[in-house]
Amino acid sequence: AADYMSERLARLGLDVSYHWWTHSTSVPDPLPNVVAEKPGTNPAAGVYIIGAHFDNITYDAPLVFAPGADDNGSGSVAVLTAAELLAPYTFEATIRFVLFSGEEQGLWGSAAYASSVNGQDIRGMLNMDMIAWDNIGGPDMDIHARSTVAGSVPMAQTFVDAITAYGLDLTPVIYSNGTTASDHSSFWNINVPAILAIENYNADSGIPRDFNAYYHSVNDRTQYFNLPYFHDMTAASLATLAHLAGIRS
Repeated sequence: AADYMSERLARLGLDVSYHWWTHSTSVPDPLPNVVAEKPGTNPAAGVYIIGAHFDNITYDAPLVFAPGADDNGSGSVAVLTAAELLAPYTFEATIRFVLFSGEEQGLWGSAAYASSVNGQDIRGMLNMDMIAWDNIGGPDMDIHARSTVAGSVPMAQTFVDAITAYGLDLTPVIYSNGTTASDHSSFWNINVPAILAIENYNADSGIPRDFNAYYHSVNDRTQYFNLPYFHDMTAASLATLAHLAGIRS
Protein backbone atom coordinates (compact mmCIF):
# COMPACT_ATOMS: atom_id res chain seq x y z
CA ALA A 1 0.00 0.00 0.00
CA ALA A 2 2.81 2.40 0.86
CA ASP A 3 4.56 1.68 -2.43
CA TYR A 4 1.35 2.20 -4.41
CA MET A 5 0.66 5.57 -2.78
CA SER A 6 4.28 6.65 -3.12
CA GLU A 7 4.28 5.85 -6.84
CA ARG A 8 0.97 7.60 -7.39
CA LEU A 9 2.15 10.75 -5.62
CA ALA A 10 5.48 10.73 -7.46
CA ARG A 11 3.66 10.68 -10.81
CA LEU A 12 2.20 14.07 -9.85
CA GLY A 13 5.68 15.56 -9.70
CA LEU A 14 5.74 15.79 -5.91
CA ASP A 15 8.83 15.21 -3.80
CA VAL A 16 8.05 11.84 -2.18
CA SER A 17 9.87 10.11 0.64
CA TYR A 18 9.33 7.51 3.34
CA HIS A 19 9.54 8.46 6.99
CA TRP A 20 10.56 5.28 8.81
CA TRP A 21 9.67 4.60 12.43
CA THR A 22 9.83 1.86 15.02
CA HIS A 23 8.06 1.44 18.34
CA SER A 24 10.02 -0.38 21.00
CA THR A 25 9.70 -4.17 20.80
CA SER A 26 6.14 -3.93 19.43
CA VAL A 27 7.37 -2.81 16.00
CA PRO A 28 11.05 -3.79 15.93
CA ASP A 29 11.27 -3.50 12.14
CA PRO A 30 10.84 -0.03 10.63
CA LEU A 31 7.48 0.83 9.07
CA PRO A 32 6.89 3.71 6.65
CA ASN A 33 4.85 6.85 6.66
CA VAL A 34 4.50 8.22 3.13
CA VAL A 35 5.31 11.93 2.75
CA ALA A 36 4.83 14.01 -0.41
CA GLU A 37 5.68 17.70 -0.50
CA LYS A 38 4.61 20.53 -2.79
CA PRO A 39 6.84 23.56 -2.10
CA GLY A 40 5.17 26.92 -1.68
CA THR A 41 6.29 30.20 -3.18
CA ASN A 42 6.96 31.85 0.19
CA PRO A 43 9.12 30.01 2.74
CA ALA A 44 7.84 32.39 5.41
CA ALA A 45 4.29 31.06 4.90
CA GLY A 46 5.10 27.78 6.63
CA VAL A 47 3.78 24.28 6.00
CA TYR A 48 0.28 22.79 6.02
CA ILE A 49 -0.27 19.04 6.30
CA ILE A 50 -3.21 16.99 5.12
CA GLY A 51 -3.01 13.46 6.42
CA ALA A 52 -4.76 10.15 6.94
CA HIS A 53 -3.80 6.72 8.20
CA PHE A 54 -3.69 3.85 5.72
CA ASP A 55 -3.47 0.91 8.11
CA ASN A 56 -6.55 -0.98 9.23
CA ILE A 57 -7.65 -3.67 11.67
CA THR A 58 -10.49 -6.08 12.37
CA TYR A 59 -11.67 -7.03 15.85
CA ASP A 60 -14.07 -9.80 14.84
CA ALA A 61 -11.41 -11.77 12.93
CA PRO A 62 -7.99 -10.26 13.66
CA LEU A 63 -6.04 -12.82 11.63
CA VAL A 64 -7.98 -12.39 8.37
CA PHE A 65 -8.16 -9.72 5.68
CA ALA A 66 -9.06 -6.26 7.00
CA PRO A 67 -10.62 -4.30 4.11
CA GLY A 68 -10.72 -1.00 6.03
CA ALA A 69 -12.67 0.81 3.33
CA ASP A 70 -14.06 3.56 5.54
CA ASP A 71 -11.42 3.22 8.27
CA ASN A 72 -9.41 4.48 6.66
CA GLY A 73 -9.38 3.93 2.93
CA SER A 74 -11.76 6.87 2.70
CA GLY A 75 -9.38 9.32 4.34
CA SER A 76 -6.43 7.99 2.36
CA VAL A 77 -8.33 8.50 -0.89
CA ALA A 78 -9.15 12.06 0.19
CA VAL A 79 -5.44 12.80 0.67
CA LEU A 80 -4.52 11.28 -2.69
CA THR A 81 -7.35 13.17 -4.39
CA ALA A 82 -6.24 16.43 -2.79
CA ALA A 83 -2.72 15.83 -4.10
CA GLU A 84 -3.97 15.05 -7.59
CA LEU A 85 -6.26 18.07 -7.85
CA LEU A 86 -3.99 20.60 -6.15
CA ALA A 87 -0.69 19.58 -7.77
CA PRO A 88 -1.16 21.84 -10.84
CA TYR A 89 -1.75 24.95 -8.71
CA THR A 90 0.60 27.36 -6.97
CA PHE A 91 0.38 28.03 -3.23
CA GLU A 92 2.06 30.50 -0.93
CA ALA A 93 2.65 27.87 1.77
CA THR A 94 4.23 24.46 1.38
CA ILE A 95 1.79 21.54 1.43
CA ARG A 96 2.61 18.06 2.70
CA PHE A 97 0.45 15.07 1.93
CA VAL A 98 1.15 12.44 4.61
CA LEU A 99 -0.16 8.88 4.87
CA PHE A 100 0.44 7.37 8.30
CA SER A 101 0.95 3.77 9.33
CA GLY A 102 0.45 2.41 12.84
CA GLU A 103 -2.62 4.44 13.77
CA GLU A 104 -4.65 1.46 14.91
CA GLN A 105 -1.92 0.37 17.31
CA GLY A 106 -1.93 3.71 19.13
CA LEU A 107 -1.08 6.55 16.71
CA TRP A 108 2.49 5.27 16.56
CA GLY A 109 3.30 6.40 13.02
CA SER A 110 1.94 9.92 13.40
CA ALA A 111 3.54 10.32 16.83
CA ALA A 112 6.93 9.44 15.35
CA TYR A 113 6.41 11.78 12.41
CA ALA A 114 5.20 14.66 14.58
CA SER A 115 8.25 14.23 16.79
CA SER A 116 10.49 14.39 13.72
CA VAL A 117 9.01 17.71 12.55
CA ASN A 118 8.72 19.32 15.97
CA GLY A 119 10.27 22.76 15.65
CA GLN A 120 9.47 23.14 11.95
CA ASP A 121 7.07 25.89 10.91
CA ILE A 122 3.98 23.67 10.70
CA ARG A 123 0.99 26.03 10.57
CA GLY A 124 -1.76 23.41 10.59
CA MET A 125 -2.67 19.75 10.15
CA LEU A 126 -5.94 18.46 8.67
CA ASN A 127 -6.69 14.81 9.49
CA MET A 128 -9.21 12.82 7.45
CA ASP A 129 -10.43 9.66 9.19
CA MET A 130 -13.64 7.79 8.31
CA ILE A 131 -15.45 10.15 5.94
CA ALA A 132 -17.64 7.92 3.75
CA TRP A 133 -20.42 6.57 6.00
CA ASP A 134 -23.73 8.42 6.34
CA ASN A 135 -26.78 6.32 7.05
CA ILE A 136 -29.29 8.18 9.25
CA GLY A 137 -30.26 11.70 10.24
CA GLY A 138 -28.88 13.68 7.33
CA PRO A 139 -25.34 14.57 6.19
CA ASP A 140 -23.95 15.29 9.65
CA MET A 141 -20.22 15.38 10.31
CA ASP A 142 -17.93 16.32 13.18
CA ILE A 143 -14.87 18.56 13.29
CA HIS A 144 -12.69 17.91 16.32
CA ALA A 145 -10.46 20.77 17.45
CA ARG A 146 -8.56 21.63 20.64
CA SER A 147 -9.19 24.97 22.33
CA THR A 148 -5.90 24.84 24.22
CA VAL A 149 -3.89 24.74 20.97
CA ALA A 150 -3.87 28.18 19.37
CA GLY A 151 -5.32 28.16 15.88
CA SER A 152 -7.10 24.81 16.09
CA VAL A 153 -10.66 26.10 16.57
CA PRO A 154 -10.24 28.82 13.88
CA MET A 155 -9.01 26.08 11.55
CA ALA A 156 -12.21 24.14 12.25
CA GLN A 157 -14.21 27.26 11.42
CA THR A 158 -12.35 27.50 8.10
CA PHE A 159 -13.61 23.99 7.31
CA VAL A 160 -17.18 25.10 8.09
CA ASP A 161 -16.73 28.21 5.95
CA ALA A 162 -15.54 26.05 3.04
CA ILE A 163 -18.68 23.92 3.31
CA THR A 164 -20.81 27.06 3.16
CA ALA A 165 -18.84 28.76 0.39
CA TYR A 166 -19.10 25.78 -1.96
CA GLY A 167 -22.64 24.78 -1.08
CA LEU A 168 -21.67 21.31 0.08
CA ASP A 169 -24.38 19.09 1.53
CA LEU A 170 -22.83 18.65 4.98
CA THR A 171 -24.02 19.65 8.43
CA PRO A 172 -20.89 20.26 10.53
CA VAL A 173 -20.55 20.43 14.30
CA ILE A 174 -17.32 21.74 15.86
CA TYR A 175 -16.03 20.14 19.06
CA SER A 176 -13.58 22.54 20.67
CA ASN A 177 -12.21 19.82 22.96
CA GLY A 178 -12.51 16.90 20.61
CA THR A 179 -11.41 13.30 20.59
CA THR A 180 -7.75 12.33 20.76
CA ALA A 181 -8.43 9.01 19.03
CA SER A 182 -6.73 9.73 15.70
CA ASP A 183 -3.55 11.13 14.20
CA HIS A 184 -4.36 14.83 14.61
CA SER A 185 -3.75 14.50 18.35
CA SER A 186 -0.08 13.71 17.68
CA PHE A 187 0.17 17.27 16.37
CA TRP A 188 -1.74 18.74 19.30
CA ASN A 189 0.95 17.14 21.44
CA ILE A 190 3.59 19.34 19.77
CA ASN A 191 1.31 22.40 19.90
CA VAL A 192 0.47 22.43 16.19
CA PRO A 193 -3.09 23.47 15.33
CA ALA A 194 -4.86 20.43 13.96
CA ILE A 195 -8.39 19.21 13.31
CA LEU A 196 -10.09 15.91 12.61
CA ALA A 197 -12.85 15.68 10.01
CA ILE A 198 -14.94 12.56 10.59
CA GLU A 199 -18.43 11.22 10.03
CA ASN A 200 -21.03 11.60 12.80
CA TYR A 201 -18.75 10.30 15.59
CA ASN A 202 -20.68 11.93 18.44
CA ALA A 203 -24.38 12.28 19.14
CA ASP A 204 -24.99 15.97 18.49
CA SER A 205 -27.83 18.10 19.82
CA GLY A 206 -30.93 16.42 18.45
CA ILE A 207 -28.86 14.31 16.05
CA PRO A 208 -28.22 10.64 16.88
CA ARG A 209 -24.75 9.17 16.53
CA ASP A 210 -24.28 7.76 13.03
CA PHE A 211 -20.97 5.92 13.18
CA ASN A 212 -20.03 3.16 10.74
CA ALA A 213 -21.83 -0.03 11.76
CA TYR A 214 -19.02 -2.12 10.22
CA TYR A 215 -16.18 -0.36 12.04
CA HIS A 216 -13.14 -2.62 12.54
CA SER A 217 -14.84 -5.58 10.92
CA VAL A 218 -14.41 -7.69 7.79
CA ASN A 219 -17.47 -5.90 6.37
CA ASP A 220 -15.93 -2.42 6.27
CA ARG A 221 -16.28 -2.28 2.49
CA THR A 222 -16.97 0.29 -0.21
CA GLN A 223 -20.43 -1.13 -0.89
CA TYR A 224 -21.60 0.67 2.26
CA PHE A 225 -20.23 4.08 1.25
CA ASN A 226 -22.55 7.03 0.85
CA LEU A 227 -20.83 8.35 -2.26
CA PRO A 228 -22.34 11.88 -2.39
CA TYR A 229 -21.39 12.34 1.27
CA PHE A 230 -17.88 11.00 0.62
CA HIS A 231 -17.53 13.41 -2.31
CA ASP A 232 -18.53 16.41 -0.23
CA MET A 233 -16.30 15.46 2.70
CA THR A 234 -13.37 15.18 0.30
CA ALA A 235 -14.26 18.46 -1.41
CA ALA A 236 -14.50 20.26 1.93
CA SER A 237 -11.07 19.02 2.99
CA LEU A 238 -9.53 20.06 -0.33
CA ALA A 239 -11.12 23.51 -0.19
CA THR A 240 -10.01 24.03 3.41
CA LEU A 241 -6.44 23.08 2.59
CA ALA A 242 -6.34 25.31 -0.50
CA HIS A 243 -7.57 28.29 1.51
CA LEU A 244 -5.16 27.73 4.39
CA ALA A 245 -2.16 27.28 2.10
CA GLY A 246 -2.97 30.41 0.10
CA ILE A 247 -3.84 29.31 -3.42
CA ARG A 248 -2.42 31.72 -5.99
CA SER A 249 -3.03 30.24 -9.45
